[in-house]
Amino acid sequence: MNRIKTLLYFLGSKTLTAWLAGVFVIYYLTAAVWSKEAFAYFVSGLSRKPVFQTWYSLLLINVAIRSTISLLSIRHEKLKVLLRLPLYIGMVLFLFSFFMSLNARQHRLIILGEGDVFDLPWERTMFRVVRVESALEKNAIRTEASAIFDYEPGIIISDWRGNEYHVTAYPPKKVISGYMHVLNFGIGPGVKISRNSLTLMKAEVALRLTPFGSVDKFEMEPYTFYISILPSGTVKKGRETAREYNLKKPRYRIEIVKGDKTITKAETDSSVSFDNGMRLDFFPPADWVLLEAVYDPFLPWFAFSVLLLAAGLLIRAFWLFSAPIHSKRP
Repeated sequence: MNRIKTLLYFLGSKTLTAWLAGVFVIYYLTAAVWSKEAFAYFVSGLSRKPVFQTWYSLLLINVAIRSTISLLSIRHEKLKVLLRLPLYIGMVLFLFSFFMSLNARQHRLIILGEGDVFDLPWERTMFRVVRVESALEKNAIRTEASAIFDYEPGIIISDWRGNEYHVTAYPPKKVISGYMHVLNFGIGPGVKISRNSLTLMKAEVALRLTPFGSVDKFEMEPYTFYISILPSGTVKKGRETAREYNLKKPRYRIEIVKGDKTITKAETDSSVSFDNGMRLDFFPPADWVLLEAVYDPFLPWFAFSVLLLAAGLLIRAFWLFSAPIHSKRP
């Protein structure tokens, strides 16, 4: 029993608080010199590194015990207990929910196009993509000062009950028990690869071809296809000459590599032949988005802890401010 009391005394001591603070300061100064992302590395480590988890667990226990001791020391002054309770509970709940949020959350990144069906491990339903909202004009005109995209990318999905959700880049959208937002977008050229009229591959390939001029690739062994979008023409826009892009039927620059050798280079909006009977055909592209979905069961607890902390700090500040007034009353 004495050993347990000694252990609890140490876990709730100011000495342990000082040691924990000192260890963190040393870590932070060291990590900041070498990585310059010390806090981000620390937060990341809380979900997978035992050393960081052990330090954080000791801090949580230390704060919880010290808060309990502080409340027990004034247990006969019920008003003080009630006034301090939100702050102490808020601190402990904040540390606990933050740690659990990092370790219990689930995360998925999914590339989606119109008509795709997908599921998430934390939901009891399937989702279908009703529509992808393009971030680009179908007849886009670009100058050197133009923005990369014209609209905010978005996606409309439905669940098995027919409920629809409009998900955009920001803010994240609450969808049943999780949150979703569009992290990225792109153009998916429709391609068909054939040999002597025999179709070997037909698909819409999700590529990053924006900003226009960017090069991306897809593969079909033993070939690698490098693609970028070319202007379909130029127009005068004031004193500037602007490039025009027809995204209903884009013009592509193609480079086809077999092994480590380039076998074909071409510019086309329809098809290109290569390597003795092989043919690459293009059909109208589709828009795609990269959807980020997150489920965090401890997020409501974290939000509640922040409210408790804010309320506790306001009460504490008000009490300290009004204390001199109370002390002067006869």
